[in-house]
Amino acid sequence: MLTEPQIPEQWSEAERWAWGEIRAGRIADFHQRYDEALDPKEPNGWDDEQKDRRLSQAFLLTILTEESFRCVTPFKGVRINGACFEETVDLQHARLERQLWLEHCRFYGSLKLMNLHLNGWFSLESSWLSGAIDLNGAVLDSHVFLTHAKIAGMVDLTAARIGGQLEMDGSTFDSLLTLNATEVSQNLFMSQKATFNEVELTAAKIGGQLEMDGSSFNKLLNMNGTEIGRDLL
Repeated sequence: MLTEPQIPEQWSEAERWAWGEIRAGRIADFHQRYDEALDPKEPNGWDDEQKDRRLSQAFLLTILTEESFRCVTPFKGVRINGACFEETVDLQHARLERQLWLEHCRFYGSLKLMNLHLNGWFSLESSWLSGAIDLNGAVLDSHVFLTHAKIAGMVDLTAARIGGQLEMDGSTFDSLLTLNATEVSQNLFMSQKATFNEVELTAAKIGGQLEMDGSSFNKLLNMNGTEIGRDLL
């Protein structure tokens, strides 16, 4: 029988609730909890202390990396919807055995995920980030969803290895997107009216098709030396 981990005293009520949902194998859905689906791209409502959605870097690091929490996390992994992260999230060099969803969330800092190893899906679907995303050298064994997101800072997937599909459909990238030497085992989707500033996509390997139809590029799209296994759309 698994021993339940000791809950840190400094955890907020929102963090205790979120862990309870994750531990039970459910999505920690703040939209559902408060019966109010906030738009991550709009600031209104995210600072409501009566409907606290704030999760700390320390909370996320604890449940993802401390063995006492990892061993009781169900196979569905850590799935969070509608949370607010006021700090930079730092998971550099972490080894995660379960999928990680941080969807419809609002991030006021950056995501430092360099050399992250993740055995499962990774999703930032419909989230808003004021900072950068660093996935340089990351190994993500399954699908990666950056769909319908808005990201103000640079996004770096240099030499990242993705075991499934990489999806960016409908998103807005305000700064440089780097995919140099990135390996995507299946398809790379950059379509559905996605908006890109500058894209470096050199010496990458796409196992399936590359879709860019309906998207716009404000500056240079550099695809020198990139190999595409199937169609370019």
